[in-house]
Amino acid sequence: MQPVLAQCEVAILNGNHGTLGEFLLAGIPLLLLPLTFEQAILSKRLESIKAIAAARLDRPDIVEHQLKAIIHRPEVLTGSQRLRQLYGSETDVDRIERSYSELIRY
Repeated sequence: MQPVLAQCEVAILNGNHGTLGEFLLAGIPLLLLPLTFEQAILSKRLESIKAIAAARLDRPDIVEHQLKAIIHRPEVLTGSQRLRQLYGSETDVDRIERSYSELIRY
């Protein structure tokens, strides 16, 4: 995945958790086209913090509008860069340790 991330300026994804996580941590502007209910919920949450743009497949006019917006104005997705700054430099081990620490606090 690293070669793709290194060359990618914008990505269109459906919201698969693994791929989405990789792109978010790389700080790449994303347009999500969720296919499942779970992906739609996740896309709404990420859209609310300005980490991604989202659209529905049955609305090609919105897909086109959203894609143009993130290509010409990627700064509108400020949450994407914020997530990268917070978590992008972590290794997998760091993420597991942090997640475990957060779990045992509750």
